[in-house]
Amino acid sequence: MRHLQAAEGWLELGDWQSANAELEKISAPMRNHRDVLKISCRIYVKAKKWEMVKKVIHSLSQMPPGIRAIELMVLLQHLTGNEPKETMRDRLYGAFQAMKILNKQSSEQPYNPEVVLGVLERLKDKSIPVEDIVEWVASTSPIE
Repeated sequence: MRHLQAAEGWLELGDWQSANAELEKISAPMRNHRDVLKISCRIYVKAKKWEMVKKVIHSLSQMPPGIRAIELMVLLQHLTGNEPKETMRDRLYGAFQAMKILNKQSSEQPYNPEVVLGVLERLKDKSIPVEDIVEWVASTSPIE
């Protein structure tokens, strides 16, 4: 899958348009492959196409063994809402604090602890836009 590798390379360089062009070269049946969908998700985040991000995450969540992308879904639900930015940031902080507590109470850690702690740290820094936090989650989390 050299086109997939090329797309990853373009993303690393910050060029989501070229990354997307590489994915377009992948045959239609292969575009539903888990690895292609993960890269598509990162491209849509960079392009700020939030509805497409939701669709890709939904597709991934239907694949076994299941997707641990709840962190990204929570962020997107707030990001695409109509509430003021400060209210959104406060609610997100509460949601991720709850995830942190649930991780401590569960032996399986249902949420990726690195992502949860990373989001909490970034939410504390009011200079970081929520959109950038979503982008960070999509690029650092394996979305599973």
